[in-house]
Amino acid sequence: MFTEPTFEVAGEDGKYVPAKAVIEGNDVLVWSDAVKKPLSARHAWDSNPAVNLYNKEGLPATSFRTNKEL
Repeated sequence: MFTEPTFEVAGEDGKYVPAKAVIEGNDVLVWSDAVKKPLSARHAWDSNPAVNLYNKEGLPATSFRTNKEL
């Protein structure tokens, strides 16, 4: 599990909260107990994020979100 809150999720209200994340195979599973029905997730969404998601070559993942801003 990732230790830094570099992932966030939001529900219908559009308010992002820190989320937990794990890698399973080729997927990153993201969730938060504070959001019952997540509609959006984002990673490293900050001006100077603490990145902890890297590819097999050791390069960090860039900031991203799963859909349009709520």
